[in-house]
Amino acid sequence: MADACVIGDSLPALAAALELAEVGLDVRVALGERPDWPARGVRDPDGVLASYLTRIAQPIAQEGSVAESALPVLETPPLLHLRDARGAWAPLPEPEVLGIPAVPMSSEALAFLRGGAGFRAYLDRLKPLLTVGKTHQLSRLVDVRLGKAVFERMVQPIVRERFGTPDVEVAIAAPGLNEALTLAGSLSGAALAYAERDVARETLVAPQGGWMALRSALIARLELYGATIAAGPVAADGSAAGWLVRAGESEFEANTLVVDLHAAPAGSPAETLGDLGPQQVRAFATVATARGDAPLDAGEALDTVKLSDGTEWSVRLRAARPDGVEGTLAEISGPALPEPPQAEVRDVLVAAGLEFAGHDPVGSESDAGDSTVADPAGFDPTSGDPAAGDWVVRAAPFTSTAERDAGRIRLQAARAAEDMLLPIGSELHGDDLPEALADAQRAAITLRRRLTGIAD
Repeated sequence: MADACVIGDSLPALAAALELAEVGLDVRVALGERPDWPARGVRDPDGVLASYLTRIAQPIAQEGSVAESALPVLETPPLLHLRDARGAWAPLPEPEVLGIPAVPMSSEALAFLRGGAGFRAYLDRLKPLLTVGKTHQLSRLVDVRLGKAVFERMVQPIVRERFGTPDVEVAIAAPGLNEALTLAGSLSGAALAYAERDVARETLVAPQGGWMALRSALIARLELYGATIAAGPVAADGSAAGWLVRAGESEFEANTLVVDLHAAPAGSPAETLGDLGPQQVRAFATVATARGDAPLDAGEALDTVKLSDGTEWSVRLRAARPDGVEGTLAEISGPALPEPPQAEVRDVLVAAGLEFAGHDPVGSESDAGDSTVADPAGFDPTSGDPAAGDWVVRAAPFTSTAERDAGRIRLQAARAAEDMLLPIGSELHGDDLPEALADAQRAAITLRRRLTGIAD
């Protein structure tokens, strides 16, 4: 009987498997049929992802070579263009925090605000702090301090794309911004003081060779430690003696099951893990489209469109290649909903005045300079999920500290109730990959101490 079976084809799953295999445990990895890897770079505010990539890149033996494809590469946030007060594209004024301008009366900011709204935003400098730390919603904070126009034209498009809704707490959207407001005495002053930290939080991290190269490196290292990798459909059933797992043509028994919720297998684990699923989901798609009038030579462009059913969608346009090669990609992000949307990709493109030209081709975009990276696995994480109607459906991010804390409590309770079943994965953490990675590592280390008989 294997010590543990890890189910899932994702960074948290393979990282957890590696933590177990490194100490000599008998580990089986069932990849399943639902890979879960990023399409681009990932925000890594605490450096968790960059630290892990650096670790994986280092050689195991002293005479080994560095795996350069796994080294972290940072991509600073591009200059973003939004629709200004006249409906034309205009660059977001810098410095800013989630669209909150540090200088509301600058010429760049006035393109969005015009005269009256600009002066209203300027009054933030004179308005006393009567409710320090008590304004929890970002929309309310911006409205009170800078006015509705700032939120609707500059902040809301960015927040909606990030969270699928404009209703987000400050502590979630920009941790520490309220404290900066207290010190600066104005929200625009807080944005200026917070801007450098915000750039670090917004910087994208990806492996130098792309996510599929990292996946290959992790699988190779697992095999080096003796782990067995199985592909194909996965099903599992538990009993008092352990788990019976079927992965493709393989069948084996395991003492403990580690399951990425995104790849929850058929059988009893799916029933046990059902209550841990996300409360809301979002739909994503990356498609090729005609360029239109977006100024992509100077950055990226973000638009918000409303469909006939009332739902609002975000469409980010960027050059398919940074080296001048023709092509434009539209990255579509849907609203946070209890169920996957009924809309079609073309519905959103038509509402945005864009023409569909096909899915982003196989060979996912790497954040390390947006270069096209070959996909040795034969799948494209940016393409649509046939089971979801051409959408990739993911967990919606947490929008409040109460929601985030409730998710953590549910996860802790589930793990305490069943010590032979360990749920992990981004779906448990509001689609936050660095947090899911850190949690999977911690949980796997705790599990390996139990499996090896080491007391806590």
